[in-house]
Amino acid sequence: MFAELRHSPRAWTGVFALAIVTGLVAFVAGALLVSSGHYAGSTRQLVANSGQMLAVFTSISALVGVTGASNLTVALQRRTLALWRLAGVRSGAVGLMTLVQLAMVGSLGAGVGCLAAGPMLGPFFDWVQGIWIGTERIEPHVGASTIFGTIVAVAGLVVLGGLRGAMSASRTEPIEALREPEPPTRTMGRIRWGVAAGVLAVTLALVWRLEDAPFGEQVNRGMFLIPALAGLVASLGPLVFPTFLRVWTSILPPRLAPSWFLARHDARYRLSQSTAVIGPLMVGIALAAAVPTGAATFGATADGGDWTIDPEPLVLMLGGPLLVAAATAAVTVFMVSGGRERGAALVQVAGGGRRTVILAAAWEALIHAATATMLGVAVTAAGAFALADAVGIAEPQIAWLPVVLVAIGGAALILLATVIPALTALRVPLSRMLAAV
Repeated sequence: MFAELRHSPRAWTGVFALAIVTGLVAFVAGALLVSSGHYAGSTRQLVANSGQMLAVFTSISALVGVTGASNLTVALQRRTLALWRLAGVRSGAVGLMTLVQLAMVGSLGAGVGCLAAGPMLGPFFDWVQGIWIGTERIEPHVGASTIFGTIVAVAGLVVLGGLRGAMSASRTEPIEALREPEPPTRTMGRIRWGVAAGVLAVTLALVWRLEDAPFGEQVNRGMFLIPALAGLVASLGPLVFPTFLRVWTSILPPRLAPSWFLARHDARYRLSQSTAVIGPLMVGIALAAAVPTGAATFGATADGGDWTIDPEPLVLMLGGPLLVAAATAAVTVFMVSGGRERGAALVQVAGGGRRTVILAAAWEALIHAATATMLGVAVTAAGAFALADAVGIAEPQIAWLPVVLVAIGGAALILLATVIPALTALRVPLSRMLAAV
């Protein structure tokens, strides 16, 4: 079991790196929340609010990113798990050992993230102090309980993400897993349906009689409306992502170009990989637009006042969640890039050239980025329309700049992380690539 972590470095290194990033951001959020209890008055409120916003937005981003990466890790291990079954390991033991591996990697990664965040807390709190001018000096107050809580939370997300995949892989017949490394299309299991129902309940609670609420309550509830909608769409990912991807990619005919045909087929076929890439970027786009859109909406009301938001508070609230989303996209593409050599070999054997291989990789990256962007824009627009209707203004005030910036940045990151492995695969001799098929 422990040796397998060394023999499959690509799959396990990805989720380990993501656990580090998530643990770092979660520990910082926890430090703000714990430290706020050592102050009083406006200082306590400002520090607590900063920690709460960072914690809520990071939780949404991490829930989508970490669980998706964990599921992908298990999917990439299906052949190994099948070999365990053929070696005589019982199915229940296979699932249990996989979950133990996930817990180990998640705990270790979160612990490293906490340690990495430690030296940053002092400068970070000084920076926060500079944002909230007029407050008393704030210093971090953290202990073992903050570290333990962060490790448990991150490890729990990692295990939760791989739970269904591990149980499914343990029940799959070994010959079936060896014949087909990609698991069948994911459906909505009981756990995911439960999460979706919970997020739906939260979303309905946010919009329920929002138009009749006092202005202060409208602000408190309205700022979380777009993130809640993003969480709802992400929780319904196995239904929404493949369907939406198939629909919009069907607009462009397969005969457009061989590279487009290959890219569309790969994106549709590798649904576990596609979902793991699309979800975090979609959530990142919605989170980046949530606060600016809410501020613009409330500022457009008759008694809204000045709702101009400086960049520093936005970075404080959204920097961590966007970092988790970006790390998830990069890690996911890194994890699945091991199959580029086999794909490049098959394309060349079938008569395709190097240009076809590179263009297919680029098209596939753009398919993922475009799917995430369109869904992120749809979520943002739906939240903006609902919020505008609740506060009584005619037109929604959508903050397009954060949407565009995050979409372009995410697309560039995915494109680089997809094309570079394809270029690397083309440098490998064809005979060696065919041997790996």
